[in-house]
Amino acid sequence: MLTRLATGAALAAVAAALTLWAPKWLFDAAVFFILLVALWEWNRFKPLRIVRLGAGALMIISALPLVRFAQEIPNAAMTFCYLAVIFWAYQGDKLFNYWRHVDPATRLYSCALALGQGWFVLMAAWSALFWMRMRHGELITLSMLAIICSADIFAYAAGRRFGKYKLAPTISPGKTIEGALAGIFAAVVVAVFIAVNFLQLSRAQLFFWGGAAFAAAVFSVIGDLHISRMKRQVKIKNTGRLLPGHGGVLDRIDGLLAAAPVFAVIWQWAG
Repeated sequence: MLTRLATGAALAAVAAALTLWAPKWLFDAAVFFILLVALWEWNRFKPLRIVRLGAGALMIISALPLVRFAQEIPNAAMTFCYLAVIFWAYQGDKLFNYWRHVDPATRLYSCALALGQGWFVLMAAWSALFWMRMRHGELITLSMLAIICSADIFAYAAGRRFGKYKLAPTISPGKTIEGALAGIFAAVVVAVFIAVNFLQLSRAQLFFWGGAAFAAAVFSVIGDLHISRMKRQVKIKNTGRLLPGHGGVLDRIDGLLAAAPVFAVIWQWAG
């Protein structure tokens, strides 16, 4: 537990420093590198490990024109976010059906599908962070990250302390309904606290801000369970061992992958 807390605190400090004070190019490069490591780990879900080489090359080659395109046409990044919201909503529906009709012989994704899915999900998360920081600045971006992280932290803590009813026992036995509800509630409370004390929002913007926090917390659960399901399919506990107490990078950002795009989309509606 102490190792997990120490690692989490270090990651939070680095994320805050990069978001608030790093120049734009360094922030984008750091986020891109983190997602590249996550994409490398993503390909543990496939039997062909050599696909990882293709995954890294694909992300690097495809990201360069995407970065330039996003800089010239900022709303291009939002296109990825909208598509990601549809993707994660679809995954949520699949998870619901998975809970109800578990097939022991559930097939693995094909190598091509896993690679394409991983690239899309990670680039959508990058687009959300890129758009939020470019359009709304460092404080709003850091606030978004704090809200998403608070949902994960409180879900974990409340689940361990008060969890009784399993959320998805066939996918992730450790997750509970109490934990998920606590995470969603905490995200909204933290969002309101940040808005009242650090942001100057109109009443209409406050409504969208709270809605974005609520939706992001819900989608973070979907992202977490989606990665848990894929790990269960290939019988691995963690996607990596890079982060002591947490596993791999993908284990740490699974909720963020789904939450960041939906937060960005809803906050865009606030104008």
